[in-house]
Amino acid sequence: MDVLITIQEPDTSSEQCDGIDVVPLPLCEVLTVGVAVTVDADSLPVAIAQAAAAVAPLGGTIVRIVGRGNDDDHEFPVIGVKEFGEARGIERHYASQVSRAVGFPREAAVLAAGPVWELVDVARWIRDADNGNGRARRRRR
Repeated sequence: MDVLITIQEPDTSSEQCDGIDVVPLPLCEVLTVGVAVTVDADSLPVAIAQAAAAVAPLGGTIVRIVGRGNDDDHEFPVIGVKEFGEARGIERHYASQVSRAVGFPREAAVLAAGPVWELVDVARWIRDADNGNGRARRRRR
């Protein structure tokens, strides 16, 4: 599966960028690049987690993510607890606990099925957590 990620203000001078297909996007006010990452994953959440880890050396701000399947592009703007758990390889109940940690993105909405988050925010959190910057700490209630 291909995951297309748009990043603003990345560090493209990093030597760790070797092997990552970084394409500068014209007509943007700030440096913006598109990155295509091919991952071997069975589900979109796992593919997003792997792609976020692959582009972590670039830094910057992830502003858009599109998962490209075999037939066409599918844009998934939100993610729930189940998908977050799949992306991190953890059980749903633990994913729910992690989502309440300090530093985890704020919910975009709380539906009858549970909270949902902007996919871009969760991918950014996963990337930072994989770099050791997004350590989960429990919120005090």
